[in-house]
Amino acid sequence: QWVLVRESRAAAGSALRFASEPQSGAECKLLMEQWRDTHNTSLTAGQMKKEGRVVAAPLTGSLAEEWASFRTRFADWTPLAPPDGMFHAADVAAAAAPAGATEPVLPQSGECYVRQPALHGNQLVFVCEGDLWYAALPPPSERMSLPVQPTAARITVDGGCAHPLFSPDGALVAFSRSVGDAAAELCVMAPLDGRPPRQLTHVGDAIAPVAWEEDGSHLIARTAAGQPMAHMSSLVRVPVSTDAARRPSPLGLGIAHHAAALPGGALLLGRQTVDPAHGQWKGYRGGCGGTLWHGLPGAAMSR
Repeated sequence: QWVLVRESRAAAGSALRFASEPQSGAECKLLMEQWRDTHNTSLTAGQMKKEGRVVAAPLTGSLAEEWASFRTRFADWTPLAPPDGMFHAADVAAAAAPAGATEPVLPQSGECYVRQPALHGNQLVFVCEGDLWYAALPPPSERMSLPVQPTAARITVDGGCAHPLFSPDGALVAFSRSVGDAAAELCVMAPLDGRPPRQLTHVGDAIAPVAWEEDGSHLIARTAAGQPMAHMSSLVRVPVSTDAARRPSPLGLGIAHHAAALPGGALLLGRQTVDPAHGQWKGYRGGCGGTLWHGLPGAAMSR
């Protein structure tokens, strides 16, 4: 969360200290800085002397405590109104929520390092700060015309999440999750129903999803469980159904790191494809270079 505050001596300890309500969202820091600049450039010399400039600050630590005390002391305080359309996307989402609906407020971040995106139609899930985040994207024709780009919401809170992957129908997201010092296990969740993730495996070694089977009944995952070296990953098949045995069954395809399920049960395999640096070394011809293989499990594979 971010908030506009005044740091002048005249504002300290008065109703002028906080200029805005706290705001949150993936683009919050950028929007608050734009709001700060718009407000400061509109101040007259008299207002500047009386109030001082506003600054955008993260609402954490002592400032969060000061905000709580401020709202108690100044109950009739009136915040600045944001520029027209600045927080339009958040307003639309709030207006569309059912009356009386109560959703848990998960921690949000204004500045983050985003990685491992997964797309399905207009649905986007990605990893940031160790958790999964979800965003509903507008149609491509409307994305550049929106006054504010869509914001993302955190859908997990425990950290340790990686490798999100949508099911073929987009209803579930598979991912790996490590809790505490435990090895990463395979989990699935529906991104919008509010339920916690459901753990599928208990192999005691790192495992990550790489593909869904065409009908969505099983996941294909890679793991080095039972191998002497961590890089000797192989592919296993994991049932998603709650009433199925959850012990992964090996596909018997040797060392492999990525896969894509193709129509008819065929697979496109990636061997030695985890570290792209090997393929970027000029003239590298060693055995660690990634290769693609195609074929049916249990039959001959062609390179």
